Amino acid sequence: MVTLVRMNSEDVERYVETAIRKYARENVKSGTWKEEGAEERARATYERLLPHLDKTTGHFLYDVYDEQTPLGLVWFAKVSDDEGFIYDISLSPEHQGKGWGKQTMQEVERLATKMGISRLGLQVFGHNDVARRLYEKLDYEETNIIMKKDIRRSRA
Repeated sequence: MVTLVRMNSEDVERYVETAIRKYARENVKSGTWKEEGAEERARATYERLLPHLDKTTGHFLYDVYDEQTPLGLVWFAKVSDDEGFIYDISLSPEHQGKGWGKQTMQEVERLATKMGISRLGLQVFGHNDVARRLYEKLDYEETNIIMKKDIRRSRA
């Protein structure tokens, strides 16, 4: 059974530093950003979203556990009276594909419902097929699709 435990200030600071690098890499991998300047752009995004880190109003950062075993983390926010947004959900590679992601999402939905949230959104990189399948199984629907084509490499 998944348990969510609020991160303390030190954990949030550690998370943000790691997450900035990961977010920059994912944006480069997706073709959204160029490698040069990606980390600076990611840092600016995190500074805008979490200006007061764990004290940022309406943002909730949790470590995910199975009993005493740390599985990963989740960050979501209440962005309006009835809407929330999941900014990050990340499980350690050794815990992926075992149902923990699904349980984590369900626990977030339970917490969000208690907060009066009736709709949850999230963003997933197109190349993350595993996450996309999980969200589809949990009845998340695509609302926007951005597509790109490298026309220098294509003859179609």
